[in-house]
Amino acid sequence: MVRAELPTQSNRAPLNTTKPRKTTAAKRRRLLLYAVAIGVALLVLNGVVAYRALGDLIQVEQREDASRERITQLLGLLSICQDAETSQRGYMLTGDAKYLVPLQDAQRRAPSALSTFDRSVSTYGREAKAVELRDRVTKYLLELRQSVERRRLEGLSASLKLLNSSKRGMDAIRVATQDLLVLERTALDKRRSQSAAARRTASASTLTSSAVSLILLFGVGFIARRELVSEEAHAAELADANQKLEDRVTDRTKQLLAANSEMKTLLKEREESQRQLQGLVVRLEQSNEALQDFAFVASHDLQEPLRKIRAFGDRLSEDCADQLGERGADYLGRMQSAAARMSRLISDLLQYSRVNTRPPQLEQTDLNVVLDEVLSDLETRIEETGGAVKADELQSFETDPTQMRQILQNLIGNGLKFHQPDVPPVVRVGPVETAADRVSFFVEDNGIGFDEKYLDRIFSPFQRLHGRTEYEGTGIGLAVCRRIVERHGGELTASSELGKGSRFVVALPRKPHVPESGPASESGKED
Repeated sequence: MVRAELPTQSNRAPLNTTKPRKTTAAKRRRLLLYAVAIGVALLVLNGVVAYRALGDLIQVEQREDASRERITQLLGLLSICQDAETSQRGYMLTGDAKYLVPLQDAQRRAPSALSTFDRSVSTYGREAKAVELRDRVTKYLLELRQSVERRRLEGLSASLKLLNSSKRGMDAIRVATQDLLVLERTALDKRRSQSAAARRTASASTLTSSAVSLILLFGVGFIARRELVSEEAHAAELADANQKLEDRVTDRTKQLLAANSEMKTLLKEREESQRQLQGLVVRLEQSNEALQDFAFVASHDLQEPLRKIRAFGDRLSEDCADQLGERGADYLGRMQSAAARMSRLISDLLQYSRVNTRPPQLEQTDLNVVLDEVLSDLETRIEETGGAVKADELQSFETDPTQMRQILQNLIGNGLKFHQPDVPPVVRVGPVETAADRVSFFVEDNGIGFDEKYLDRIFSPFQRLHGRTEYEGTGIGLAVCRRIVERHGGELTASSELGKGSRFVVALPRKPHVPESGPASESGKED
């Protein structure tokens, strides 16, 4: 600390000796202003850098989301074509119309998928390849319909010649899709790297701003302290004030150091939490990928041998019935029945897997239209059982129409199937009054009912309350219904009494909040 001595009568300095002190004070004030200006400039500069880094991060993340969406669209188109190919092949080999159900479903889904795909072409950046893939898919589905018609009109011999052509068309679609997927995934990896770089830049800017602020604070305090203690008239008062200021600065410094230490601890804990979360995300991605691989195997590698078993079994039954004898025919019938059950089990398992891996496609849906389509599909079963379906006016709301159709078809189909002997089934469908933000409807029947102690069991996959010989089915329908409702954020409940029928109530949010598709929804191996 510099103290100025007061002049005495004997050694009083000349009057002009105050000029150097004034000059020194002016220099200190200018130094203070320069320091403040530089500090503010650095803070503003770091703020601009941080703002730009944040903007870059947001743009990169938006591009990442767009890439993921395009990957999902590509894989969806591939899945539709694979469904159609498998269905066409089964019908071409057997001539059985039930093999056309997946093809018809693929044709219904194709326009919506192609429309969604077309909307992204304008921002795709690879319009030529995208348009080529769209044209290939449209042409391929048309060729499949034409080949099915030729099989129906000309028989098996003509259809066998078309199988290789269909396979070449599907192979071309796979190659075109894979080319686009490689480009998109490469772009996605690049954008992830850009996102990480933007995060690092934002973090560095924040740390730099904090350091500049601390340096500016200490610098201003130091210069102000020197300026205050240089005044002769207030030497004693300024000394005391300076001491108090020093004490406050010391206390504040301790507080800042303690806060800084605590902040470092919190940052370390947050980083550890983020690492753990990232590990969980990786494991979830691996689990979903395994599930998708299994679904792919179930739909291709397992279904195809079963179709061949059934097809050749039909040929044996038709062409070699006399040579097989009664026992051989019995063995053949058992083999075909077991293959059919295995095929249904695999198809139902694949259906349940799709509900878990593919997010709902929301759109404004009229449940009355969906119900009419379901009743049209169940018309044969209604006539066979002599039953009836009575429906009241249902509501319209935002939901996935395909999945609503699954729910209605499973619940109404169960009501027709599990009816009492010699009693025609009657199924009623109608709305349920609930809160304004929810849509609810019921499906009830006069069937055999069930003991409510098995309520949880009926919603579990492949759980049956009756033997296979009593009622057909694999026990997956109600599990699919509950999973669909849960994915929409709703609730499926049931009540029943043995011999007095069952009542199922579906409650769904009017504006469902569906989680974004993660890796589980990006699978290209659904079929």
